[in-house]
Amino acid sequence: MIGRASSVLEVLVENIAKNPAKPALIYHGEVITYEGAWNRILLASQWLYEKGVREGSRVVFCLPNGLEFVFYYFGVHLLRAVAVVVSPESTEATLQWILADSDAALLLTKSRGLRGSMSAFQIEQIVSQNRFEGSIPKLRTDQAADILYTTGTTGTRKGVVLTHGSILSAAHNINSFIGNDATDVEVLPMPLSHSFGLGRLRCTMVMGSTLIIEDSLMYPARVLNDVIEYQATGFCSVPAGFALILRTTGEMLGRVKEHLRYIEIGSAPMPIDQKQTLMRLLPKTRICMHYGLTEASRSTFLEFHTSPDVLDSIGLPSPNVQLRILTDAGTDAAANEVGEILVKGPHMMKEYWRNVELNQTTVVDGWLRTNDIGMRSKNGYFYLLGRKHEIINVGGKKVAPFEVETALNRFPGITESACIGIPDPDGITGEKIKAYLVTNGSEVRFEEVAQFLRQQLEPHMIPMVYEVIQSLPKTSSGKIQKRLLRT
Repeated sequence: MIGRASSVLEVLVENIAKNPAKPALIYHGEVITYEGAWNRILLASQWLYEKGVREGSRVVFCLPNGLEFVFYYFGVHLLRAVAVVVSPESTEATLQWILADSDAALLLTKSRGLRGSMSAFQIEQIVSQNRFEGSIPKLRTDQAADILYTTGTTGTRKGVVLTHGSILSAAHNINSFIGNDATDVEVLPMPLSHSFGLGRLRCTMVMGSTLIIEDSLMYPARVLNDVIEYQATGFCSVPAGFALILRTTGEMLGRVKEHLRYIEIGSAPMPIDQKQTLMRLLPKTRICMHYGLTEASRSTFLEFHTSPDVLDSIGLPSPNVQLRILTDAGTDAAANEVGEILVKGPHMMKEYWRNVELNQTTVVDGWLRTNDIGMRSKNGYFYLLGRKHEIINVGGKKVAPFEVETALNRFPGITESACIGIPDPDGITGEKIKAYLVTNGSEVRFEEVAQFLRQQLEPHMIPMVYEVIQSLPKTSSGKIQKRLLRT
């Protein structure tokens, strides 16, 4: 920890006092100083209080990227309440489930009418010239700050509870490895509703640097132009984003090599040839790729230029983080022996929200069981070999096959289905979803199936490849053998 601060919010206030006129946030050309951001955070906090938010209240964020997200996020923390962050692309069914499971006091959304008992409050424009002269409450390190929902292998969503101490520790770990300082200017096209993007917001606010928020990577040339125009020192994206930039802008990325000090990559695998392309275009840039989970953000890092011979690894443990490989026998694996990856450190989650049974099996003796399979080489580098279960990773977003299959089986004419992840030959999303369908003999048009699924699932959950087969391979007990579908 730096100093005696117990939360990101406290460090943010320290940075406001040190340099109030410094630009903190830039969005669509609008520049917000640290003092200006704090004034708006105070107003957001006051608005939330008037809506009934109190200490411990859960506030669900269903917001796109923008300044309002930042102001309300820290406004929630200022009230000692808990931010429940979900994707603005969430279906109504998903959102209603999270609202009920989190027992939310308030939903923050933009122009979205939701049926049900919860009210959908429209974000109000925050404008103020007030100057902050008060103090903030002391937040305990073990006090819940955020709940981020992640999907498990059975399709059951889990609420990951992160404390003020864990998110501050993660920010310090990341900044320490990447080498960030207060002079950095970073372009962020990642969704703030994703743990990657939200982590970058915290990192810049803790460091007292400047963050340029983009809506998305939908227009990669525009994002890259911002990197050039603002002489940005930092940039981050999932591998799919860099693949899109390279495909649509060619080698334009090389134009920023003199001032781009770092980039962070994560949330999904990246082909080695793309890593080598980045190294060639950005020979002086610190290219950092992380491995982690919502439960333990950025647990390892790999810097490409300093580790060119192990680009297929996930690197070394992050600062203040421990990793081990546990065999099926429950012993520590030897070098190059395969087992489950376990993580330990102050950046870890506190618990799963209201899930005592899962908590007892997930964190054992202080170690987080990741359900990821890997190994450690003799030189200490860790390798991710696959998932213990069958989660599909589409552009950094985790998909449980169960959810997709349940929707597929509702389509008229489909009697059974099974989904697996297959490599994306274009190298954009890492994996894409392939659906195997068993029908009742009637003709099934794949275009109609996809259209049907779009009404029920989020965009990244829609299969890109379909195949009709006579029957699914099963065990004697009736379980589908997906490994046979993969081969």
